[in-house]
Amino acid sequence: MGLRQIDLNLLVTFQALVEERNVSRAAERLALSQSAVSHALKRLRNTFQDELLVRGPRGMEPTPRAVTLAIAVKSGLATIETAVDEKRSFDPATCHSTYYLSVTEYVRPFIMAHMCAYVREAAPHVRLVFESPDEHQVGSAVAYEGLQIRLADLPVNGPMESMRLFDDTFAVAMRREHPFAEQELTLEKYLQLAHIKVTGVGSSAIDRALTARSLVRDVVVKMPNWLEALDVVECTDLVVAMPNHWTRLGRLPRCCITRPLPLALQMPIDAAWHPRNSSDPAHVWLRETVRQAFAARHDRHTAS
Repeated sequence: MGLRQIDLNLLVTFQALVEERNVSRAAERLALSQSAVSHALKRLRNTFQDELLVRGPRGMEPTPRAVTLAIAVKSGLATIETAVDEKRSFDPATCHSTYYLSVTEYVRPFIMAHMCAYVREAAPHVRLVFESPDEHQVGSAVAYEGLQIRLADLPVNGPMESMRLFDDTFAVAMRREHPFAEQELTLEKYLQLAHIKVTGVGSSAIDRALTARSLVRDVVVKMPNWLEALDVVECTDLVVAMPNHWTRLGRLPRCCITRPLPLALQMPIDAAWHPRNSSDPAHVWLRETVRQAFAARHDRHTAS
């Protein structure tokens, strides 16, 4: 298929459809009728001999062919826009885009409320979609347009750029009546305890650090998040290692205390994105908004 066979106006519609995942929102963004966008989608499907966007559990999802096309189309249209308007700027107040953020359960309480409040004030037409990351594959919307908020030392698939958001450490939570509550928590004593392990991002770093020393902790319970773990800590002699920032979010039960984890273990958190978005003014604004959200929460809890 040659470029001359493609109506380039369709590519603008295609980009809006892939980013919005919704015909109505794409039509609003393009100042077109829904029927016009639906007709354009039909023409796109005929042109590329592919469904491109199909119904999924969370709305319209791009096919593998659409994801490949979207990468090239976004880059090409951005180059054309830059050439046409060298002074183009981004105004969040008039932006109608949808941004996808892959954020772990570990980080979400630290950012979501402040991020949503800031965006509602600065960019009232912007939509945010927070996704729980798949351990093996990032959602196509995040990979195409969004951000991954992630542990810095996790492996990545493909080229990525990143910026550091903050460095966290671990604390060990236990109930106040725990036999070790009044003692200094040394590494030797830590290994004598019975542990809850919160599965997923972060907690396995403790086991890797112990393994490097030929040590192992006694994990007797595994569960998916720290809030559930704290419910168990309240009524047992089990302990749980949790991110220090969680202890400052007002979610630690009054009957629980924390002690520093007796391991020199950092948890660096990065925002990562595909390099094709690095110079895009809208994406630069998105990254700066995320950075400010983290900085605001960190400053608030440091002050308190």
